[in-house]
Amino acid sequence: MTTVIFVRHGESESNWFIHQDKGDPELTNNINALGDPELTELGKNQAEAVGDYLHARLKDKIVRVFSSPFARTHQTAEPFISRKSKERITFSCRTLGVLQEYTKPEKQLTEDHHNKGIVHHETWDDFTKRIRIFAEQLEDHCQENAHPIVIFGHSLYLSALTSYIASSKQMMPKKEQLVFRIPNCSITTFEFSQGSWRIFNVASLAHLRTKAITGTECPFGDTLEK
Repeated sequence: MTTVIFVRHGESESNWFIHQDKGDPELTNNINALGDPELTELGKNQAEAVGDYLHARLKDKIVRVFSSPFARTHQTAEPFISRKSKERITFSCRTLGVLQEYTKPEKQLTEDHHNKGIVHHETWDDFTKRIRIFAEQLEDHCQENAHPIVIFGHSLYLSALTSYIASSKQMMPKKEQLVFRIPNCSITTFEFSQGSWRIFNVASLAHLRTKAITGTECPFGDTLEK
């Protein structure tokens, strides 16, 4: 049996724009111009809190840590990684290169982003194809040994992946069908055993102070305005 813990990144600069004013006509342009946004100060505080929680939970265990190639996920992972002794942790952002958030063609990417393996997704199907590949890779990692796995990723990705795993990999949701709200630095926990998945919690916030909770709005599948 392998425990797999997913952590959404802390509040990023692009999240901050959304949290300030979703009605801003320049919102999309401001976010796309950031390319690879970093964490805000609040996001860094959230990352410290999740680092404390994970360290306490996994203190005596050997842990494998994976991250998407974006700056905001690396910065979220860093506090936890710094708390673990080097001989008890392995970290990678390349072996699971398909762990990349949905990236529209209009997103501004630099040569450095491409060097990290970050690409544009032309369609939603291009994005979900990566999720299917990731799910297979993750099961391979789980079958190799039983060490816990911690993965730092993104809200759209995690919402789609959770739906996919929960359906025993029978259903991949369309973008408008996504239902899980994944706040910043929330934790989702799975267990993989004998070829099947069990979900223990989705987007838990028990480790964060109330005033530190952000990203609770759903950027997809919103209800119609009354």
